[in-house]
Amino acid sequence: MRCVFLGVLIALAAGATSPPSITSPATLPGGTQYESYSTTLTATGGTGSYTWSVTTDTPMTLPEGTTLNSSTGAITGTPSGSGYYIVNFQVTDSASATAQAQITIPISGNQHLGSCTFFPADNVWRQRIDGLPVHAQSAVWNSIYHNATLHPDFGTQYGIPFTLVGAGQTPTTITIDPVNGYPDESDFGVNTSGPAAVPIPPDAPIEATDTSTGDRHVLTIDTSACMLYELYYALLPAWTADSSALFNLNGNTLRPDGYTSADAAGLPIVPGLVGYDEVASGEITHAVRMTMQNTQNSYLWPGRHRAGTSGTQKPPMGARLRLRNSASVSARIAQLSPTDQVIGRALQQYGAFIADNGSSGFITGIPDARWSDDDLGNLKAHATVTVTLTTSADASNGSKLTFASAASVRAGMWVQCHSACSGIGVAGLTIANPVVTAVSGSTVTLSQPLLADVPKGTLVDFVDPDLACSAGPGFCLDDFDYVDESALQVDPNSGATKPVVTQSTLPSAVPGKSYQATIAFTGGLPPFTCSVTSGALPSGLTLNATTCVISGMISRAQNSSFTVAVTDSDARQGQASLTISVSGHCCLSPIPGEHAATPRANE
Repeated sequence: MRCVFLGVLIALAAGATSPPSITSPATLPGGTQYESYSTTLTATGGTGSYTWSVTTDTPMTLPEGTTLNSSTGAITGTPSGSGYYIVNFQVTDSASATAQAQITIPISGNQHLGSCTFFPADNVWRQRIDGLPVHAQSAVWNSIYHNATLHPDFGTQYGIPFTLVGAGQTPTTITIDPVNGYPDESDFGVNTSGPAAVPIPPDAPIEATDTSTGDRHVLTIDTSACMLYELYYALLPAWTADSSALFNLNGNTLRPDGYTSADAAGLPIVPGLVGYDEVASGEITHAVRMTMQNTQNSYLWPGRHRAGTSGTQKPPMGARLRLRNSASVSARIAQLSPTDQVIGRALQQYGAFIADNGSSGFITGIPDARWSDDDLGNLKAHATVTVTLTTSADASNGSKLTFASAASVRAGMWVQCHSACSGIGVAGLTIANPVVTAVSGSTVTLSQPLLADVPKGTLVDFVDPDLACSAGPGFCLDDFDYVDESALQVDPNSGATKPVVTQSTLPSAVPGKSYQATIAFTGGLPPFTCSVTSGALPSGLTLNATTCVISGMISRAQNSSFTVAVTDSDARQGQASLTISVSGHCCLSPIPGEHAATPRANE
C-alpha cells in the first residue's frame, strides 16, 4: 500500500501545472486617436484555454471604440479618446484559476478639425488681451485666491476629451433629466424643444472615467457641419444628461442670456482646452478654460450664466484674467521647458476665462499620452517655500517650540511638520496650520496649541506665504490680473468683437533719422484698414493702410497729435488719439538763405 500511495503522489506531481500569469508588458504599444489599433495580451501557465476580461474594479475602461476578444486577448478597434488608459485585466484558465495585471494603453491625440475653426477670427475667444487695461476690480477679485497655484488639470490621464464625427454618424437619442437637469436651458435631447437625437457616438469618451462622479462632460464636434455638441453630467448605458448645449463653430451667437451650458458660465468648453498638437506647433491662439472655487452671483460678457454667491470679493463668471507680463513672471517663463513656455505665453497673451466652479486656478486641456505630467507640473508654483529647523527640546503641550536657532523665522509664517510629526497642521491649509505669532531668541510662539507631542529632533517647516508664488518654478493667481475687455463688445448677445487700439504711446522721433512704429490693436475681423481721421502725422511720415505701420523720415522738429482709426472688414472701427513727439536735432540741412558756420581749426 505504501508503494501504491507513493506512486499516486508521483503521478499527481507529474501532472501539476503552474497557475496562469499575464506576461504582457506593463505598458502596451501606443495608438493614435481615430486610427486603427490592434494588440494582443499574452499569458503563460495554467490549464487549457484562456478567457480574458476586464475586472470590475478597473481604474479605467478600454479606450472608447476598442473591444477585448475574450478568447484571444486581442484588443482591436479605432480609439475615439486619448490619454493613458489604465486597465485591470484578468485571465482565467479552464480550471478557473486566475491572474490579474494592471496595464496601461497609451493613446495619442489626433484632434484635426478639417475645415472647421473654433469660431470666426473676430470671436472673443481668439483675441489677444495683453494690451487691454486691467479691470477696476482686479485687486479685489484676486485678493481671495491670490495664493492659489496655477494648476494644469490635464496630462496623460486627466483632462476633458472630445470626439470628432463626420456626416455619416448615426444620431443617438439623448435624454435630459427633467428633475435634476436643465431641460428648459438645453438645446437638444428628450424633454427639450430641440431634436431628441444628435450625432454623439454611443461610445463617446466621458470626462474622467465611466464611473466618475464629477462633471462627466461629453463633447462632440460634427466636422461636416462645424457644430459642437456638449453634455453635462452624461450617463450610460443610455445617454442621459443634466444639460446640453449646441454651438455653431462658424458663428458668434452666444447662448440666450441667463442660460447655462455644459459649464456654469454658459460658455463652450472645447475652444478653451489646451491640446498637445497646438502646443507642439509653438503657439496657442485662444483663451484657456479656468475654474475657480467660488464665484460671485453675477457674470460678465461673454459669460451668460451665474452660479455663485452674494458678495463682490469673488470674481464673476465669464471674467477673464491674464498672466502678468512682469520681469519676475517673464524670467520664470524663460526657465521652463518649451512646452510650458508656450502655455505661459498663451496665458500672457490670451488669458483664461472663468468658466465653471471648481478648484481655483485649474486650467483644462485634452488628455494625451504624449504629455509629460512631471513637466506640466512645473507650471505650478511650489506651494511651500520653507525654512526647515530641528527642535532642540521636547514639547508636549502649549504653543511654543524651541530650536537651536530661529534666526530665519519671522512672524506670519505658517508652521507644518514633516510626516513624522502629526501634531502641527496640514500642508497648504492655512486654517489648519498654526501661524508664528512671535519669535524670541530660539523660541517660536504659535497661534494655536500643539495637537500632539513634538519630540526633540523633530523637523519643522516654516512656510513663507509671501514667497510661495514668486519662488516658482511656475505661477500663482497672484501673478495674474483681471482684464477689462468690455471695449471689444459689439453686441451683448454675440461673441464678435470690434477693433480696439491698444497703443497708448508712440516712440518719439528725431529729425533726419528713419522712423517706424506699428499701431497695435486687437479684435475685429480681418482684413483691416488703418487711417488718420483727424490731425496729421509729422511731415515726412506716412501710415500704411494695410500694415498699420507708420514710417518715413521727419524733416522738422514739431510734435504732432492725431487720431488713428482701425476699421475691420465688417466696417467696425476702433480709434485712439496719439502723439508723436519730435525732439533733438540730427543731420539737418541748412535752411535756404542761411549758411553753415565755419568750423574752428581745433574742431
